[in-house]
Amino acid sequence: MQVINIFLVGLVFVFCGCALRVDFGDFGVFSQRAFSLEEQGKIKVLYVSSQAKNLQESKKQQKSQDKQGKIVYYFAIFDSLGAPSLSRKLENGTFSNVKFLPPSRRYDKLFLQVLESIKSKDSISFTYKDIKVKELDTQALDTQEREARDFEYTNE
Repeated sequence: MQVINIFLVGLVFVFCGCALRVDFGDFGVFSQRAFSLEEQGKIKVLYVSSQAKNLQESKKQQKSQDKQGKIVYYFAIFDSLGAPSLSRKLENGTFSNVKFLPPSRRYDKLFLQVLESIKSKDSISFTYKDIKVKELDTQALDTQEREARDFEYTNE
């Protein structure tokens, strides 16, 4: 009987502990943004994007949608080699895992801080706990990637 009670308590912790419910304001819909995360000398890249569930609605309706949680925010962290280490989404005020990566709530509050910064500023650079966050220019990253790819093709 004690084993069953312990098992049930464990299940409650798993199901209740995996979802952080937050009240979030109007962050709006924006295109993909990229950030560098420097933590303990390691650099990672965070990509943040948003998607409205019904893209054909007007801006007025989108603002009311956001209050109801109809805009989904996606967060993906990649290590320095480009391998994904975390992929989460924020929908209806709840974070959930995306894809088959290990679940982690470690960065959830950082993600909310990034959304607040996106809402209030054009250029973002701040420190959250021991993590230095700086916005990257995604157009420059795309240009560098294209130039590297063109360089490889011309040297073959």
